[in-house]
Amino acid sequence: MSQPLRLAAEPGHTPGWPMTAEALGALERELDLLHAEALRPLEPADPDGVVVVLPLRHSRERYEQLRRVRAGAIVVEDPLVAAIGRRVELADDAGDRFEITLVLPGDGEPANGWVSGDAPLGAAVLGAIVGQTVVVRAPSGPWTARVLAVR
Repeated sequence: MSQPLRLAAEPGHTPGWPMTAEALGALERELDLLHAEALRPLEPADPDGVVVVLPLRHSRERYEQLRRVRAGAIVVEDPLVAAIGRRVELADDAGDRFEITLVLPGDGEPANGWVSGDAPLGAAVLGAIVGQTVVVRAPSGPWTARVLAVR
């Protein structure tokens, strides 16, 4: 029988990022690319004498963020567990159904249904199992959602 994964949000438990093996592979490929970019020497100054470093700084921040996620990655094989890389069907307090895709921190695009694992909804759903009710601690106030299906 499937059991929910215990995550950092629960006191006394080890932090973790449940994800599919495919999501872990994508994470590692992105880390490799970012690592190579972060080690690349800065380009010489442009003709106006200004070096643009913003993209490189962003790459280094993203690299560090993903390194932390990789350190806590938990590959989930149980198909009933909500994990990064999976679609999750939910029902809110009013019974309205909706689907989200759980994605890596920094990759969320709510308009496309992509919810980051560190967003309030993503954090609540990560590690949950089909049939479980989770509490979403949103800035506008807490609400509950029931996990109906994981794909």
